[in-house]
Amino acid sequence: MTYFVRKDIMREFDYINASSIDEALDLLSNDGCSKIIAGGTDLITGMKNNIVKPERLINIKKIPDLDNVTFDSALKIGALAILDRIEKNEIVKQRFSILEQAISQVATPQIRNMATIGGNLCQRPRCLYYRHPQFNCLRKGGKTCFAVKGENRYHAIVGGPCFMVHPSDLAIPLIALDACVVIAGIDSRKTIPLKDFFSRDDIHKENILETCEILTEIQIPEPLPSSKGVYLKAMERKAWDFAIVSVAAQISFNDKVVQDARIVFGGIAPIPWRAYNAESILKGNTIGEEICDEIGESMASEFRPLKHNSYKAAIAKSLVKKALLSAQTFSS
Repeated sequence: MTYFVRKDIMREFDYINASSIDEALDLLSNDGCSKIIAGGTDLITGMKNNIVKPERLINIKKIPDLDNVTFDSALKIGALAILDRIEKNEIVKQRFSILEQAISQVATPQIRNMATIGGNLCQRPRCLYYRHPQFNCLRKGGKTCFAVKGENRYHAIVGGPCFMVHPSDLAIPLIALDACVVIAGIDSRKTIPLKDFFSRDDIHKENILETCEILTEIQIPEPLPSSKGVYLKAMERKAWDFAIVSVAAQISFNDKVVQDARIVFGGIAPIPWRAYNAESILKGNTIGEEICDEIGESMASEFRPLKHNSYKAAIAKSLVKKALLSAQTFSS
């Protein structure tokens, strides 16, 4: 069936319901002009902005079992599980609280009742130049990142030459939890760490998914009993906004000494940014004001703010300090 819409908003497209992963993959392989749709909260916006122009949408929401949330030594979440359902899951609340914390701060309750976890991870970047149809920016195949000399309050302070930021709230705590993703392709299935899912080398892609691949599941190992997780998000508005800066800290303790640490930031880089130096400083130490300040200075040495977004560096230092001190309090 063909949807006819206003041509100044989006082009005509066909809409097909896939009944299985293999059928969806086969449909994707036929042309290269198709896109997968599930919740559609990001895709439809991109179509309205004319930054993505599929000739065909393949609906995968009717595929059985892709919305399951199960636990058996590891938490397994189907890519089509809606955020509201994950947030209310008792296992998530009890054992993966950092994920619940993050979901509770995603958009509005109405959107959380539509958006899927797979869609959240596969979002396109938030950049006013990339999202504007009249700017042929670096991310869209042009030669210029207009943010470098233009309006860059909300752009990256780590990275380049494209200074977009990745908008996913959930990628941050999931990487802190050492999550993996399952990717289905034609005659293949592979499982990779989520930290390797996001594209580092090709600025024209958000992630490593090929044209004929679909994200089907997220797998999260159970944190150690001594592990504490904290997610914090700074927004321009008090609610229902994308992160200016966000941080997820998942810390394992032996008594009060840090045994292991994962510290991941959102809103400051083209992909979720893991603070490896900060993690190294933290391991083997107790958390206090002094070491939090040392971590903040270590992070600051890696930041390269643009003209109008140096304030993000200060927010990142403040958030990580608050998150670490909160984790230490929970461990006491």
